[in-house]
Amino acid sequence: MTALLRIACMATLVGACAPVANAPLARSSSPDASSAQDRAALVATDLAAADLAFEQGDTAALTPLLTRLRVQGAHPLDASDGDPIAQWEAASGTDAPPFRGRVLGPGYSRGRLAPGANAVLQQTFFSGQKTALSIGERTPATLRLRVFDSKSRLVCEHAPAHGKVCRFTPIFTQRYKIEIRNGGQRDAVYYLAVE
Repeated sequence: MTALLRIACMATLVGACAPVANAPLARSSSPDASSAQDRAALVATDLAAADLAFEQGDTAALTPLLTRLRVQGAHPLDASDGDPIAQWEAASGTDAPPFRGRVLGPGYSRGRLAPGANAVLQQTFFSGQKTALSIGERTPATLRLRVFDSKSRLVCEHAPAHGKVCRFTPIFTQRYKIEIRNGGQRDAVYYLAVE
């Protein structure tokens, strides 16, 4: 019995120490896993809906969207781009509530793509930190989202991308290329949320 236990322990240790061939540089989660509950997707789609409600002057639709965005802690990825949420709150006559709990939430950026155009962004993601990216469109079109690692290997792809989530955990800290393409016949206004 003792000899059998020793053999099992040795086999486990040898197996744990064996090199892993072709280890992935990022572990990707299933694209369908809880996308309805994903914060990045909720922020991206709420931003797109709030932008449309603001443009249409629909404060009844805008107010609950602003509340959800503030609760989620959404903030611009680049502070120099300005904060449309603050502009929407001013226009709707609502004040930003005081922060309670988590202050930092998903970062976002806004973009507009002509038919057939691409947007390429670079973003560094840290080793071991779960990452989620999602696209929200004001009027869902045919945007495609693709994420590549530093060696141009595809990590995630969604087409159409509206409300879909790219989830992965980088094995190494590295820069990733985020590519958004408009395959539709009209301009697309989108929000990219990154958490």
